[in-house]
Amino acid sequence: MCDCKNAVNKGLAEKNAHLEEISLMNMATGRVRQSIVIKTERVDRSIKRWTKAVVPTYCPFCGKKYVIEAERHD
Repeated sequence: MCDCKNAVNKGLAEKNAHLEEISLMNMATGRVRQSIVIKTERVDRSIKRWTKAVVPTYCPFCGKKYVIEAERHD
């Protein structure tokens, strides 16, 4: 896995910010991966639906594929 997230967060810390992260679990396999979230914003605020988030499968900074980090142990 690349270290881009940490490098970007280090630069963003100077601006009092950081990348938002989530853990994703595949319920069928129990595999978990960490990813950043690319937020979206509603264009028409009169429509009362939640906006969708974009979760990349590749690092948006260097292009390396995110890997599965852990498996569920029952």
